[in-house]
Amino acid sequence: MGNTSASLHVLKPALEIRNFDREIKAAYKQLGYGPARASTDTLKRVVLAEHGGNRAFISLHDSDNALIDSGELKQLAVILSKRLKTAAVVTSIYDSDSFEFIVFNKGKQVDAVVSDADDHTAGLKVLKAGKRTSTWKDIFFAPAAFRAMLSTDALAAGAATMTAILEREHAFEERMQRVGKIEGAFAEDGLTACCEAAGLDVMNVLTRDPTEEADEPGASVLTFAKLAVAADQPAPERIATRAIKLASFISDDDWTAPKYYPAAWPFAENQRVAVRWLVTSAEAGFSGLKLKIELPDAPVTLSGKLTVQALPFYNGQVTTANAIGLAELPAPPLSDGAWTFDIAPFVIPDLDPETRRQALLVFVLELGGTDGNVITFHPTLATTAPTVVELKLPSARLQRQTPTWVPKFADMTASAQAASVLQLNAPTVFSMTALVEDGPTTLADVGAWAKAWLSALTGANDTALAIKTMKHMSASFRVAKSETTVPLEAATAHKAWSKLFDPKSDYQSVMLQVMGPGQPFPVAGFTWQAALRDGLRPDGDQALKHVRDTIAPYLRGSDHAHPLDNDAGSAVAVSAWMLNDPAVFEAMGTSPDRLAQMFEGWMAGRDPVHDRIAQAWITRAAWIPEFDVYESYHQTPYEIASGVDWFRSGLNGMLAQRMWACRRLRFLSPKMWLGRDLM
Repeated sequence: MGNTSASLHVLKPALEIRNFDREIKAAYKQLGYGPARASTDTLKRVVLAEHGGNRAFISLHDSDNALIDSGELKQLAVILSKRLKTAAVVTSIYDSDSFEFIVFNKGKQVDAVVSDADDHTAGLKVLKAGKRTSTWKDIFFAPAAFRAMLSTDALAAGAATMTAILEREHAFEERMQRVGKIEGAFAEDGLTACCEAAGLDVMNVLTRDPTEEADEPGASVLTFAKLAVAADQPAPERIATRAIKLASFISDDDWTAPKYYPAAWPFAENQRVAVRWLVTSAEAGFSGLKLKIELPDAPVTLSGKLTVQALPFYNGQVTTANAIGLAELPAPPLSDGAWTFDIAPFVIPDLDPETRRQALLVFVLELGGTDGNVITFHPTLATTAPTVVELKLPSARLQRQTPTWVPKFADMTASAQAASVLQLNAPTVFSMTALVEDGPTTLADVGAWAKAWLSALTGANDTALAIKTMKHMSASFRVAKSETTVPLEAATAHKAWSKLFDPKSDYQSVMLQVMGPGQPFPVAGFTWQAALRDGLRPDGDQALKHVRDTIAPYLRGSDHAHPLDNDAGSAVAVSAWMLNDPAVFEAMGTSPDRLAQMFEGWMAGRDPVHDRIAQAWITRAAWIPEFDVYESYHQTPYEIASGVDWFRSGLNGMLAQRMWACRRLRFLSPKMWLGRDLM
């Protein structure tokens, strides 16, 4: 396990603070904490490192935020840097894989350095290199130089001190050249570069509790307890300039049914049926919510229960399981084909935008009495006080599905396998996939297919194409990502188009997603994905031996008797898909038959022997084709239904190797193409 910690570091102001403890207590009071009594069971323990010492920073370690900042450290950074007219830094490191170095100055978040800016979604202010150097010089270097000039030895040295300061300035600028540019295997490397430039002791950053360190004599401890809020206590005065900001939070893991709308996501008879929506709330708080869900085709027997939970949220992650708000309501009687839930009392506090804190609202609607075959949901959320702010949530559609075919190896008593069989039987997505050998001309052919596929689509004028790319993992285990959106009709003329299919770009995945007007999710897509590289075994022979040894137990005797021509090769997965709904095909100006004929033409143009097609298929299933990426492994529903323990087998990340893709079916459908090694 790597290092995980979070802490706050306040730059000592030029004028000495006589009672820093008092400032800390005042700041915690604004967060709702007060001094703890001896009888209090649950205590917040706050350790101040170098309190009164000779270092530039006072480091604050909060027991409730020692691993992950719930948002309180950022609130404290805003409060203390404003009260003391100084700078503060919130640092965090997670399992030595990622870090944050967030800079606040006089109550404002002014800069941030993060380990992977491509993945960071917190909306932090991030300065460019030149502006960062000048800003950090004013915030960190100038106070340090001023303290050096005021020292007794410096006053006696005179001109020599100025020379020393100029040398220190030069050294500072050299250290700044490393900030944000370190790509070591461990996040500590990048975090250390930031600490050295700011004059912050990195050991105070990596330590969770300095009192546990024998060589840390300058630490003091404060204890706090949560203050009780009187029932008749007035709500804090709101800042009039802030507005309530609600937005749908899009996460593939939490949007199963809405992601496929207007096509239907399947559910089985006697299966627990639930739909989930996620919403972020920022800046101004509110009191009370109203959720209206239109159910145009709901059966009269439909019943339900709504659970709403609000959780602290930052950079796409829940920071603590302690809920800000919680409500549970039974579904009211249907009125004009809709349910209207009045969610009150339900209070979300104001969230200072400088902290980049948000609240994540999780709405889970559990259903009963689902006697109908199709259930459609059109939800609208609105705040009720102090002002009304309305947000339309993504629609969803569910459909009862009874499997008409089940793979012989599937264990229908296992939930994951049963769910995959259900996906195989539901015609939610029309898709076409080919696994072809990764050769010198493969990506050029894929580029021609992508261009032909796009030319067959005629969406509305404001239809867009989202282009998402992921490169192969670097030697420092970083995966560079990019995302851009262009008008659909202009996509192939975009300057980046040719690079998407150029081996020199070193892409592992390229995803082209067609976004309909006003749609939060794509309605169609074209994807190519290469096999993953073994970053732990850069030696090719060593990596190949590992693949052979891992796959060998899953091969048959006949496989060993007839070895592949090129078992060291790998396959590129190429997929085109579209939501299987008449309205989508009409909007895109195409049909399943047209798309199938196009794909059949592509397959007819390749020699299964010389071009080494591993396998290909056309299917309708509740599955958008997606294969392995460095951050997660993806099997097809057919593979999941097999019951193979992909994790314990060690096969994760290897299914695109020729020795697997040419020996084992990755999917089964009525229309398939098989390479000679699978025949």
